[in-house]
Amino acid sequence: KETLIRSNLGKNKNSSKWLEYLPSLYPYLNQYNSRYINFLKAFYLKSLGNPHSPLFSHQIRISNGKNVLKFLKKDLQSEFIDNKDYEDSLINWIPKKFNKFSPLQKAQYIEMKTLLSGYLLSSQGDRMSMAHSIEGRYPFLDHNVVELFTKIPENLKLRKMNEKFILKKAFSKNIPNKIIKRPKQPYRAPEALSLISNKMQRKYFNEDIVRSQNFFDWDMISKLSSKIQKNKNISFNENFIFVNAVATTIFKSVNWRDSIIKDMPNFKIIRI
Repeated sequence: KETLIRSNLGKNKNSSKWLEYLPSLYPYLNQYNSRYINFLKAFYLKSLGNPHSPLFSHQIRISNGKNVLKFLKKDLQSEFIDNKDYEDSLINWIPKKFNKFSPLQKAQYIEMKTLLSGYLLSSQGDRMSMAHSIEGRYPFLDHNVVELFTKIPENLKLRKMNEKFILKKAFSKNIPNKIIKRPKQPYRAPEALSLISNKMQRKYFNEDIVRSQNFFDWDMISKLSSKIQKNKNISFNENFIFVNAVATTIFKSVNWRDSIIKDMPNFKIIRI
């Protein structure tokens, strides 16, 4: 839906019709007063950037991702903030026929290639479920289903702001109407809050460790940590920054090679 709104705003920034659709992106939020709606409109108009860029659909995510760089040590910020190697590598990796894709197809392609297998199905899927002896199955990712849906017209998948339109129609007699019409409720784990603990801070995330690694600015990180502990209603960007800071600090604290070798089972080879 976001891609649909932004691609149409990219054609006409004064389109009040598409600006009015913005609240439908986040129907689960409680702060929909006139001030917040005006903030959303200003934010999305500012985010339009270059509508002809192949990465247009993901420019907001790329921009948000760079917020964590502001928490690096000053000497590292200049090295990373203006570095466009990641974006250039994405553009170089995009297929030649990409320009013939519709805005929705472009967004889906980049999302599947960058997020689906390496993050959603790995970090949030198989690794999490298999750690608890559960093997996940994802029927909508069956290749027959995917191949079928690539042939279905876009207006049957996304009818203006109505997502999964054809799926809802197909099961309208099997699923209660209140579920069919229910607004989308995204999954979001209490990521930053789950990482705020005395044990975590003693072992991985304290001033001595962060300063010794010379990667993150401890003063900025500690202020963010204090804010999260005092106020649970933190923004998406604050959550993203803190989780990345903790994960990076843990990664840099562990000798992964020695740890893996140490934990490997000692198999005895028997010739039969």
